[in-house]
Amino acid sequence: MTERRDGTSSSRNELQDDSAARGFAAVEQALSNRPRGTPDTARPALVADRRVARGDIRVIEPLPWTEGRRRLAVVRRVHAEHGCADVMLAHAWSELATDTDAVIPGTDSGLPYPLVVECYVRGPVWLLQVRKRVGDLDERILEAVGHAVVDGEPADGVPTGLPLAGPTDPRWRFKEDESAELRGLTRDCATTLLDAGQRWPVEPDRLSPATLR
Repeated sequence: MTERRDGTSSSRNELQDDSAARGFAAVEQALSNRPRGTPDTARPALVADRRVARGDIRVIEPLPWTEGRRRLAVVRRVHAEHGCADVMLAHAWSELATDTDAVIPGTDSGLPYPLVVECYVRGPVWLLQVRKRVGDLDERILEAVGHAVVDGEPADGVPTGLPLAGPTDPRWRFKEDESAELRGLTRDCATTLLDAGQRWPVEPDRLSPATLR
């Protein structure tokens, strides 16, 4: 027991309750004096990345259940009805460009380095694999890429690399590795599109309980 200022006595539990009450009151006072946050209506709206479009330079990710790594690619065409896009792999090593690659200067792509577009290392990926947009190529550049690679007529400042000199060319192995990476990124989408509308054969004997194992 302790003695209050008014001469009455109080127990230790009562003193603890008084301290707790004063503590809660102090917290409530502090919260009431805290500046209020900006109302949601006054906050700037989040701007979502624009929809995938032809000419986008995008990060392409492998599916969670597949092996591979993230790569840069240029969107060649979007097939919204199938939920996929046709892309061409790209990289930043202009010394590895071949005559089937277009070298895009940074002034035309929005990137801080030249971009090598591998026009024949291309395939379909699901739109959910198409991630951050880092730059874009306008239609003029895309047409120039076609003229440079397909027609062999470099124009509008879009050069190509030198032709491959055979298996002894160091770029030969690089191209093989690039093709392998593309297959890893596109296999699921390409296989699904090829199987679309096809009936899968059923072998009744394999469904028999006697041969289930």
